[in-house]
Amino acid sequence: MKSKKIKEYTLLELVRLRPGMYIGSMDERGLFNIIRETFSFAFNETGCSSITLEINKDNSGSLLFENLPIPVSPDWATPDWKKTNRSPFGNIQLQILNALSQSFNITFHTKRETIALEYIEGELKTSDILPKSLEAQKVKASFILDSCIWKGLTSINPEFLKTGFREFSYLYPGKRLLLKGEKEGETIEEAFNSSYGMLDKLRFQEKEFDDLSPFWLHEKILSENFKMEVAFRILAQGTTKGIAHTYVNDFYTRLQGSHLDAVLKGISKGFRAILRRCDSSGKYRFSKKTLSKTLIIGINLHIENPNFIRATKEMIDNPEIITPIAEYISEKVIVILEKDVESTLKIASNFKIH
Repeated sequence: MKSKKIKEYTLLELVRLRPGMYIGSMDERGLFNIIRETFSFAFNETGCSSITLEINKDNSGSLLFENLPIPVSPDWATPDWKKTNRSPFGNIQLQILNALSQSFNITFHTKRETIALEYIEGELKTSDILPKSLEAQKVKASFILDSCIWKGLTSINPEFLKTGFREFSYLYPGKRLLLKGEKEGETIEEAFNSSYGMLDKLRFQEKEFDDLSPFWLHEKILSENFKMEVAFRILAQGTTKGIAHTYVNDFYTRLQGSHLDAVLKGISKGFRAILRRCDSSGKYRFSKKTLSKTLIIGINLHIENPNFIRATKEMIDNPEIITPIAEYISEKVIVILEKDVESTLKIASNFKIH
């Protein structure tokens, strides 16, 4: 019996043969998946403070990363595709954009010089001499998407990207995103930056957040293994359905999980502590379901080892974060509730067992 030869592919060949496995759909949504994760890497790993995306009608464009405080490796955006079974190092999604482009040029601007690399269909064609690391003040990646691969993308609509840019700006307060493009002959240029992250998101997107209830909180919690920003308002009247916007490592956790459970536990603990002092005779039930109905909340969690329940990353199960977050939130909630006991008892009436 003759043995069949197994063909080995380079990583570049795999990405170009099965692009959907790496970015999802080959359309605007797939392109934004690349861009979003490129933003995540750049902000988290290089500390850059500003990113500009410029797109053109012919499916070409550029990404400009500015104010990089730490040196970057040339591998950050340009891996050695030749090696078989080698995972790319650095900005993986930017490397995939390289592989899925007809042409891809990246330029590193340092104080003393400009270093450029040119790729055609992911293959390096021309290159300046590269040092091991670069103290680049800015990095620019220019691309022309390969039309043979991006068959579902006839032209890039900047309006489609606006919503994603705005959403992402809430996850990185203090950072700046700039979108440039053209639609129907008109030039589009819009900047997205948030000062207060989740608090801005709730104020601008949820009308009920301006409820007359005085009880709202905006906090940043720092730990050795995670950092979290949370903003919420306890509404004066219960709603038919609570509103929760929760994120883990920049993924929208539609089904939520430990991060929301921790905050709800902290709020419940804070209420119980105050009610024991002010209404010892009353009985209350602060379940997750009932408490959620009185809350508009936003959570932005970054954690070293997130345990996502599903491949879609819509829910996390990291029970180790529940206690430290709940303790922190309960202390803050107690301080808020103590300032207005009368209003506290009014809101608590929504949870009273009659």
